[in-house]
Amino acid sequence: MPITAYSNTYKRELDATQLESLFNESPHSLDVSFQNFVKNDIECPSCNVTGGYIVSEGICTRTGRTVSQAHFAFRNAQGVDAHLPFCDFYDGEDKQKLVSNEGRVDFRRSQSAITRQIGVIVSIGIENNIFSQGDMRDMRQWFLDLRKSGQELFDISPHIVNLARSSYVRSKRNFEKFVPDVSEASKEGFDIDREVYESLSHQYPHYKLIEYYKENPFYLEIAQKAVVKKAIKIIRNDSNFLSFDRSVLLDKYQLTRKLSDKIVQNDGFLSQNLSPSATFKSNPLMALSALLLFVSNWDIDEAWGKVEIIYKIRTVKDHDAGNFIGLNPFANYSAWVIIKKLMVIKDTLEDNLDYDYLFNEEKSRLMKLYGLKG
Repeated sequence: MPITAYSNTYKRELDATQLESLFNESPHSLDVSFQNFVKNDIECPSCNVTGGYIVSEGICTRTGRTVSQAHFAFRNAQGVDAHLPFCDFYDGEDKQKLVSNEGRVDFRRSQSAITRQIGVIVSIGIENNIFSQGDMRDMRQWFLDLRKSGQELFDISPHIVNLARSSYVRSKRNFEKFVPDVSEASKEGFDIDREVYESLSHQYPHYKLIEYYKENPFYLEIAQKAVVKKAIKIIRNDSNFLSFDRSVLLDKYQLTRKLSDKIVQNDGFLSQNLSPSATFKSNPLMALSALLLFVSNWDIDEAWGKVEIIYKIRTVKDHDAGNFIGLNPFANYSAWVIIKKLMVIKDTLEDNLDYDYLFNEEKSRLMKLYGLKG
């Protein structure tokens, strides 16, 4: 259950005690009960559903000690969990534990020094009205609307992702054509699965993403093992759920990367602790950059102007101002667009091959050829 909720009245995330204190000090308390105020005011800080209520802290009758913290709950008129199925706070049996959820950033409880540093930047921005928690809520709603508009289901074998990688990155021996070499099997680091994919990539050379890189340069990140691993995880975890086409975010993603890179270059702490490759994998940094661009109507010059103001201020009075749930809407972008493009190629070719069968057959053949035992 969420410990904080977003208040539409006070435009920020608050815990139950903070919300009640502000309510009692306001004119609202003369017109409506606190219970009804909460029901009409708060939203889930992760999925923006409404209609919540406060669950009071639990007190042990024997010891008088607090055994559970006051929190918020969201249930519909039938008493059923009202959170969206992919929300972190949803407890239903049909909870969707999807890769799509990985962009969530909790600035409130992070043990990461990098996240804390970015949290200071966020706090300065909020404290000086450069952006607000309300802006973060609106950006989250923008992304939720994109997710809910999804019309695509994945129907693609994970083997195709590995084929696509082997079509772009393969050993020198097998680059022009597949050349079996029995002596390779005795060498340290030999990977029979890689050998199988390099063989199959010549037999089924349809998934060469390099031919489409001008359409989207991030197709070439198929070369990265981490991206391949994530794409396969998406296919296995998310394929039964509708998703939206991430390729529509290309321009915004490129702007967010550019702004993130510039922030790191101008921040002594971040430049020492974030490598160039890690910059774009940092959900907190990408969440900050996306928020700055969102409130600047995706104008990078205007967004950078806001960053310069923040760095001139440097200090923050209220370190808790940035205690809220943020969002990197571009998490795993490359993996998503690679899957989408491979799906397009597959459908265009009307490719209905059984890649499980093809992989197993070729692996069996090569293991016999190389004298390997299964």
